[in-house]
Amino acid sequence: MRRQILTVILPVICGLTVANMYYVQSIFPCFMHSLNINYQMASMIYTISLLGNLCSLLFITPLGDFTNRKKIIGILYLLLILSSFEGYLTKNIYMMYISAFFLGVGVAIIPITISYLSRKKEYGATYIGKIMSGVLLGALMSRFLSSEFAAHWGWHSIYLFSSVMMVMSLLFVLILMPNDSEAKENNLNYISIIMSTFSLMKSNRMVLKYSIYGFSVMAVFAAFWNNITANLYDNFHLSQTYIGLFSLTGVAGASVALFSDKILNKLNYSSKLLFSVMFLSFVFLILFPHNIIALCIGSVFIDAMIQLIHINNQTNMYKHCIGNESRAASCYMTAFIIGGIFGAKLSALLYILYGWSSICFICLAIIFVILLSLYSSIKTSTPQRNNV
Repeated sequence: MRRQILTVILPVICGLTVANMYYVQSIFPCFMHSLNINYQMASMIYTISLLGNLCSLLFITPLGDFTNRKKIIGILYLLLILSSFEGYLTKNIYMMYISAFFLGVGVAIIPITISYLSRKKEYGATYIGKIMSGVLLGALMSRFLSSEFAAHWGWHSIYLFSSVMMVMSLLFVLILMPNDSEAKENNLNYISIIMSTFSLMKSNRMVLKYSIYGFSVMAVFAAFWNNITANLYDNFHLSQTYIGLFSLTGVAGASVALFSDKILNKLNYSSKLLFSVMFLSFVFLILFPHNIIALCIGSVFIDAMIQLIHINNQTNMYKHCIGNESRAASCYMTAFIIGGIFGAKLSALLYILYGWSSICFICLAIIFVILLSLYSSIKTSTPQRNNV
């Protein structure tokens, strides 16, 4: 009974958790007008939340292999409650930067939860797919929610809503999350734990390979979604409400994760095919730069491929990291978040200098580099679920 409740509710909880980092992306104009800042300062809010997430992935997530994961998750939810409430009380951009940083730290709950459940036979790859579906749907729905909250009650209100949701999430975790009763290694000090995380990427080829894929896909995700609000506002002159409605196209694409296990099985778990479809999606956007319908269609396919690649990466990687799941998650998600920082920072600069078309071209270039390495690599005999 508990597992059935977790199957339904935990993806929702994880979606609400990760949404804390993405509320800002669709309300940049509100921040700019309310706090009297420019576009570059507003775009830094998301980048700072990624930096906070990176710090937690490096210094907190690896502890899951050595200490009680449920306690770590509970502490991080307390941090999210306080940080989101600070966002509600924000009076200047510097308070918002502090809130964004610690919201990013708290979102490390997601890889800790996934790496923990991956150890349990009653969950497995299908369950990971459902959680990742909730995570990406939460990231994408966050834009719609923050736009609607900002349009009706002001942008501060979304952080009050978040604070309440995090309180409910904490209660859910304390009551229904299974206890972490696994035996832990306890012969390493903290420095040794952190160093063992980095050595895993060096010693395990699968961790390194899928971390590179994760870096690339997150760079594309951040570049695309971190600037699309400005594109819709500047070039299509959409209101905050319609910008929120546009974000639902991403939700439609992300919903493919509900069928990820069947789709990936049909595609023979081929990273080549997934990256190829994403490449063609950006070619389509470049060919029709001023067509809102083309932008909607492209965003659906882009988010669908991002979701499938992300699930494919983690499903395959964890199969080769038995006993080291938290450290593997730390390696993968660290690369993932660094990719996001890279994509967000570079794309914000490119948008200011060259506009929306430059965003599509840089995303295309990132994907092309991955495809070049995939198609030029020598084929080796690998298990079916690890084909590239």
